[in-house]
Amino acid sequence: MLHSYYQLKTNAILSWGNTLGSLFFNFKMQKKQEEYAKKKFQLNLVVSNRQLCKSLETAIPKEIKKNTFVHYFPYFSSITQQIAQDSLFRQELHEICAVTDTDKIEALAKCFLGAWVACAQQYINISTLINDVRNMGYSYIKSAVPLYLNPLVHKILSAIPNFTYEIKNGYFTWEYRKSDSGIFRNMIDSRDFRNIEQDIMAQSPSTFEDLEKIISL
Repeated sequence: MLHSYYQLKTNAILSWGNTLGSLFFNFKMQKKQEEYAKKKFQLNLVVSNRQLCKSLETAIPKEIKKNTFVHYFPYFSSITQQIAQDSLFRQELHEICAVTDTDKIEALAKCFLGAWVACAQQYINISTLINDVRNMGYSYIKSAVPLYLNPLVHKILSAIPNFTYEIKNGYFTWEYRKSDSGIFRNMIDSRDFRNIEQDIMAQSPSTFEDLEKIISL
């Protein structure tokens, strides 16, 4: 298993250095730690300036060069600008978002940013970050496995006139008379949605009006 570590920098001026606390010192210490643990690893520096990326990549110190990579990632002042102007960032969000609406894409990006800020922007692994995001309402991150409704809930919903639903990437999306539609903010395996399922089974709504009282809570 390959372990990848990242440092993110938005500095306009940056060098590897060679003193205590320098970028090179930090990467060298991480390299020694991973080698001591006998891990396969990769060290990554992410910068927001294209020219700086090229110069740092060229100047990677020999002692860490084998395991170190420098990446360019553009930085904009807002999530909206980041999505609009960074096509690669936008594409990655589309790949992991359960729905393709622009507002849902932006909501997912904000959830990732919130989880990142909450961990003080350091010492967090990707799986933990993703789990933190997945546990947020309105994150709309795709389910890693297929998810299904309770069979009784499916039977009740299928009998409601002019109402259709779909489980899209783990989220419950619905439409009524092709004029009203919505998506539940949490995955269908969440506690909140399971509570909705329990209410549907208990009340057995036969019209959309009755169902709306439950799913709009």
